[in-house]
Amino acid sequence: MRNKPRRRYLGIYYELPEGSELRADLISEIFKAEKYPSVKSPLTWTGDKINLVELAYALYLSKDINHGNIGITHFFDQLSKCFNIEFNTPRRCLQDMAFRKRKSPTCYMEKLTSLVKEKIDYILSL
Repeated sequence: MRNKPRRRYLGIYYELPEGSELRADLISEIFKAEKYPSVKSPLTWTGDKINLVELAYALYLSKDINHGNIGITHFFDQLSKCFNIEFNTPRRCLQDMAFRKRKSPTCYMEKLTSLVKEKIDYILSL
């Protein structure tokens, strides 16, 4: 009985393109159906949580993920799984970001921009 969900979905799994989101979602559903613990991502966010929130909102608002066809809560849930980190509600996260004291609300994006520009300048100077 325990392997029925696996057998049912493996045929579909192998027909999906390797590395596709659907393939990853299907594996997740197989594990849920079989009551196995979900597979833990090998990635861990080691920076400040608020910086990931800033990055997440920038990506979400750009509509460059799924052509903008993803809800903010679902997007945060996926990032949470990807980086093994727990978030408050997206609205609360945005409030935390907006009310940063002594820093710009987008200070992490500014830092990332600066780092990329420095790297480009270094490459061009070679």
